[in-house]
Amino acid sequence: MTGWYRYMSHRYLGLESTHPQALWESTHAFPIPPAQRRSERFMQTFWRQQKQRRSRFGARWKNFLKMILSGMIAGHCDLDILLDPFFLHYPRPHEDRVWYPGLGHSNDPADLLEALDMADQEDPWRNQFRNAYWDHPGSQIPRLQDKFKPAPSS
Repeated sequence: MTGWYRYMSHRYLGLESTHPQALWESTHAFPIPPAQRRSERFMQTFWRQQKQRRSRFGARWKNFLKMILSGMIAGHCDLDILLDPFFLHYPRPHEDRVWYPGLGHSNDPADLLEALDMADQEDPWRNQFRNAYWDHPGSQIPRLQDKFKPAPSS
């Protein structure tokens, strides 16, 4: 790994470790109706904090993407890097991203871990295709196959 890639991976890991909840919330939404926010103080506080987390993370994510763009201009990487699951677009607040574990299964999850496993199986994009890299749409483009991460051996 060259110096630029090492530097960028450390920057991303710092971003990920500083904002884990905002990252998770960017792909798993818990809608809180306005009536519930008005009637329950906890929900109002949670909703406000969620907006603040998203705003803080969004600003830092944009700065990170600017560094990636600078790396492209400097020739450290090409445009294909944005097709890597590592750089998947995080949904904007108005985009549909509601998460309902168990909808595709006959039984409800017993706990949160089981619900997360179900969600990862149903929608691999929610965890950036980390469990199924070869299913990522970018890996279906012939010139990108095995460019970022080799396919699993069978």
